Amino acid sequence: LQEPSKPTSAIITVEDICPDGSRRCRSGQCLPAGRFCDGVRDCDDGSDEDPKMCNICDPLSRKCEYYQGKESTVSTFMVHWTCDGENDCGNGFDESNCEARASERCQDRMFSCRRDGRQIPMAFVCDKDRDCSDGEDELTCGKLV
Repeated sequence: LQEPSKPTSAIITVEDICPDGSRRCRSGQCLPAGRFCDGVRDCDDGSDEDPKMCNICDPLSRKCEYYQGKESTVSTFMVHWTCDGENDCGNGFDESNCEARASERCQDRMFSCRRDGRQIPMAFVCDKDRDCSDGEDELTCGKLV
């Protein structure tokens, strides 16, 4: 005689990925990227203002400011878009005072996606959000390489 099989159970954990334009706090909370490194603690754990993440190359975004008599059309822009030739603020603020391009100043603090050649800030690596087209910026997280 065969005994009836015992029911099995499993725990499945689904981890949400933050939507485009958002970043993950260490606590797992998702916030708009513009709320990181802006001087205001928005994450429950305050990780959006961690000094280690908020140096010249790692802030994720900066506030667009009033420039040349015009308000900006958006509130923030990604810091690595500074002096990239594109008017991200809508009033030219992110393209003003461009002695050195942000991407050149921060070159040693950038991660290069091998497949698509895209350059992303090191702050985007291992943040549980796939920024490279093949997700390589999330592949070696927590592993010794």
